[in-house]
Amino acid sequence: MRNQGMMGAPGMMGAPNMMTGGNMMGNPNMMGMMQNPMMMMRMGMMQNQMPGQMPGQMPGQMPGQMPGQMPGQMPGAGGAAGPVDVEYQRRMEQLRLAEEQLMQQQMQINMQMKMQQMQQAKLQRKAQELAKAKLDSLKKDTANWQINYEELELEQKIGEGGFGEVYRAKWRGTTVAVKTLKHKGPSSQFTADEAERYKREVSILRALNHPNLVLFLGACLTPKLCMISEFMFGGSLYDLLYKKKKLPDHTKRCVLALDIAKAMAFLHNHKPPIVHRDLKSLNILLDEKGEHAKVGDVGLAVGINKGELKGVVGTYSWMPPEMMKGLAYTEKADVYSYGLVLYEMCTGKLPFAGMPPQQISLRVAVYNERPPLPSSLNSKWRDLITTCWNGEDVKRPSFIQILDMLAAIEKR
Repeated sequence: MRNQGMMGAPGMMGAPNMMTGGNMMGNPNMMGMMQNPMMMMRMGMMQNQMPGQMPGQMPGQMPGQMPGQMPGQMPGAGGAAGPVDVEYQRRMEQLRLAEEQLMQQQMQINMQMKMQQMQQAKLQRKAQELAKAKLDSLKKDTANWQINYEELELEQKIGEGGFGEVYRAKWRGTTVAVKTLKHKGPSSQFTADEAERYKREVSILRALNHPNLVLFLGACLTPKLCMISEFMFGGSLYDLLYKKKKLPDHTKRCVLALDIAKAMAFLHNHKPPIVHRDLKSLNILLDEKGEHAKVGDVGLAVGINKGELKGVVGTYSWMPPEMMKGLAYTEKADVYSYGLVLYEMCTGKLPFAGMPPQQISLRVAVYNERPPLPSSLNSKWRDLITTCWNGEDVKRPSFIQILDMLAAIEKR
């Protein structure tokens, strides 16, 4: 009994022992394996298998190497090429062709970019040459109007816009206004369009001499393009209405309206007629006492040689509907803008204040809307304003006719 207990105790003499076959003899599975020679051979092979070696893999055989394949031989190497090898070669060929095509496309793109750069440089040189030619043409007759820039003493900036900057300055002891032109060209070079605009404005100003137009004194061609004119100490009509908050009474309104109409009648009856195209309160300047007005800034003015003009220019709040629509227009475009200036002097309000250009264009050109006139406004002023801003330019009066209408209003 004592020996049986010891034999049955784990770890003692009765413990399973592979050498003595203790439990092997009593295990049916193990007995079956011993009776099967193939199973015993596999067990022997597994005992001799190296660590990491897959079952059935021969000694020295690389993982993934097919049976019978020589060491170092790539899968599929040797013998006839299998389907996998053919597909691999086909895809490699496709990749090679794709790379060649990509390189060719890149070379074409680089060539196109180089050609574009060369073309752009060529156009830029031509534009600079054209701009220089336009400015040189002004130098042929500069004895009476060219001013040496070194004689100007700029004091303070009094205005700025897309065209450039306006300064109060001194020239030979006289207070003047100096407008310097901005440019979009490289360095200090002006584009052909900028040079053309400068040449046109100088040419127009030199030809104009009227007591109700701001007096042109001269211009500079180097080192900056700038124009010098008389300085209006009363500021602009815009300043009077919206900064000083002063609304002109009936008498003063008549005087200012007459001064503006006289200047515009002079422009429109010039040979050829000159259209201002940007008439607004900002471009109407006042004398020191604010009793008389002059029209300034003819930078967008142009002569009508063929009877009609096209193109959207000026400021939307004062722009006529035909211009907004991109239609042809005449000098009657200025008459529409004049009607908006009269509205400002009668109400002290900016037309379409706070509205973006698209909304103004929709209301004016599509719905034919105009700013509301106060019911208390004198009927003669109302009639003049509504006639000037008529949607059909042929129904608007000329400035000669407007002068007669203002004379009638003045005598009320």
